[in-house]
Amino acid sequence: MEGPATALRRPRTPPLLLRKQPNGQLWHKRDEHWHAPKAVVCVDLVCAGAGSSATEVVLRTLAVEVALELLNEESYAATVAGLSYDLARSTHGLQLQVEGFSHKLPRLLLRIIATLASLADAPCDAALFARVKQRLELGLTNEPGTRAEELASYERLACLTREFVHADARREALRALSPADVQARVAALLTAPGGVEANMYVGGNLDAAEAVPLFDQLVATLRAPPAVPDAARAVEECVLLTDATWAVRALPARNAADANCAVQAYWQRGPSPSP
Repeated sequence: MEGPATALRRPRTPPLLLRKQPNGQLWHKRDEHWHAPKAVVCVDLVCAGAGSSATEVVLRTLAVEVALELLNEESYAATVAGLSYDLARSTHGLQLQVEGFSHKLPRLLLRIIATLASLADAPCDAALFARVKQRLELGLTNEPGTRAEELASYERLACLTREFVHADARREALRALSPADVQARVAALLTAPGGVEANMYVGGNLDAAEAVPLFDQLVATLRAPPAVPDAARAVEECVLLTDATWAVRALPARNAADANCAVQAYWQRGPSPSP
């Protein structure tokens, strides 16, 4: 016998793939339950060469932070209009989410993408860059944590996650970078042999007839970038430890006054032998 929760549960339908092309995909699912005048758009920008070096990771982070600074006025207006957005660096490139009242959402989405793309045209303001750089350096200094258990968890990930780039390496790379470097990196992504793949999901009360032209406008605002070569895609994977060996990483506390210590042990089971 079905319980109340099971009886009321509606069958879920997956999003539909409306567009698939070398430099992007569009997925769509219209809200048929709440019928609120709101929508959400998620964009995963896969960037060629993402994670190839500490410098590359920092340049993408700087591009995000500079763009967010340039969008400060839009951020306030979006809040007043019942919209919100989040732009961040990801392992594969960049991620953007915009949500809120659907009649104003497309304009904000394209404004954010246009701001990102415009970084390829000229170096950003030196004073703005200095603020962003100082804030990022402070964040990298504190990223591993100050407590022993925080540092142990951080260093374990550094040892075992292949795409992991340590904060110390990123901070060192940051010191040598300039606004011209950010411009060059963004420009390289939007032209061959670089590439950007825009994977977009549209949900809420925007229908397919609205989602398709919005996707086309987004790709056009990115200046129709080339597809990302397979060899230039970031890969998330765990490091395979050498058989029958012990690897030990010991580090002093970052806070000299901390008398505590922490130990994390990791065992990895290899693939099962063939029968």
